[in-house]
Amino acid sequence: MAQTYKSQIMAWGWREIVLDTRADAISHRGDPEPDARIAEYPDCAEGCDAEGHVGSYYLGKHWNLFPSGRFYAPWSATYAWERRKDQAYAVALEAVADKYGGWIESGEGDPTDVYFCRYWPTTPRYN
Repeated sequence: MAQTYKSQIMAWGWREIVLDTRADAISHRGDPEPDARIAEYPDCAEGCDAEGHVGSYYLGKHWNLFPSGRFYAPWSATYAWERRKDQAYAVALEAVADKYGGWIESGEGDPTDVYFCRYWPTTPRYN
């Protein structure tokens, strides 16, 4: 099941997704000083530092991406089969994100938002 999901996710145009995370990271103004509070750099996401920035790309809403079309509360014990499919999908999504040097996060204000994130060092050899 996870392999089928992985092949579907791989067809999303990841080259463009990765490039968009780079553009997002580059658009951050100023490099945070070492040990600076993130609030001092409002364009930076958590994880930005003096050596690089985190770029993100909005993949969509959880219920539009995952097979069940549902978003579950952690304490919910219903729909066990659908939860297993969603878990396999999440594993596949994380594997693809890892392949492209990033990770998957949910939104801070809305946990049903799904993002691909990647850290981009500011040193010239990585840009």
